[in-house]
Amino acid sequence: MTHRLAWVLYAVVASTGLLHGACAPSSGVVRGGLETMSREERLKTFESTARALDGKPEFVDELYAVARRHPPMFNRILANTTRDLAEPELAHETMVLLLRMR
Repeated sequence: MTHRLAWVLYAVVASTGLLHGACAPSSGVVRGGLETMSREERLKTFESTARALDGKPEFVDELYAVARRHPPMFNRILANTTRDLAEPELAHETMVLLLRMR
């Protein structure tokens, strides 16, 4: 998994995991909570979630499995990752990962 893709997935964890801790686990409640947050509040939530998950790769793997079951979200992640492959560091990291998977 590329670094950029991991950050995107961390953001999803923030929107589902942290908000679920305070609310019933329904997509409407989570979506409503996200929509009432300012952009700055969302970014802080995403950042703190990313820091919490840095040491938990197995949680990221679980989130990835969930993301795969949501085509609109997953396609957006793939589109953003593909666009960002223009960045040499990300392109190199992706190449290394692909070669390892052979």
